[in-house]
Amino acid sequence: DRPVGAGGVGAGGSMSPPGAIRVENLTVCHERRPAVHHLNGQFAPGSLTATVFRAPPEAGALAQYRAAGIDRVLLEVPYLDRDGILRRLDALAPLLRA
Repeated sequence: DRPVGAGGVGAGGSMSPPGAIRVENLTVCHERRPAVHHLNGQFAPGSLTATVFRAPPEAGALAQYRAAGIDRVLLEVPYLDRDGILRRLDALAPLLRA
């Protein structure tokens, strides 16, 4: 019995499909405080999405996120004047096309 894992037999002998992520007795926190307790269930392969906030603007890091199946990354753009923001976005554009 694996509380969190990929596929396998869950509580009560129920079988998860290959590649599924199964959770048992999971607690979800919001702002570092428990918000929901004792969740049980499974996520079908490909049913989850992931976003990385403040991802490093580096080609290697973005390639690793892509390889791991991360759907989106958000890059930080510092507070600048209009021209500064446009220059920053132009500098980031090649990373996002790769």
